[in-house]
Amino acid sequence: MSENAAVKVCGCGAVWNDYESIVQDKEMTVIGYQANMGIPDKGFFLFNHEKCKTTLAVNVTNFYPMYKGVIYTEKKKGTNECKGYCLDKENFLDCTADCSLAHIRKILVKLKNRS
Repeated sequence: MSENAAVKVCGCGAVWNDYESIVQDKEMTVIGYQANMGIPDKGFFLFNHEKCKTTLAVNVTNFYPMYKGVIYTEKKKGTNECKGYCLDKENFLDCTADCSLAHIRKILVKLKNRS
């Protein structure tokens, strides 16, 4: 991404230049997660822009700086460890599986619980 490229531009003209500007914007409410089970880096966090009532999808990789823990490579979908939270885009429960989507889930929970 070039230095001048915005992370997200809304149809109403609002611009977010980095993940921090989205996190700090009180008019951006996280409403879910659209998983990509095959390639976790291709999933999206879904936000409502309250100012104009638009739903925006922002690639999860933009928010990776929010996470400092282990990133697992093994998928747990279909195992006893998997509770299927990632398949429910509106689920904000913390998952304990050591899965390739665990770091994304932890970021989602942080986004939901921000003040």
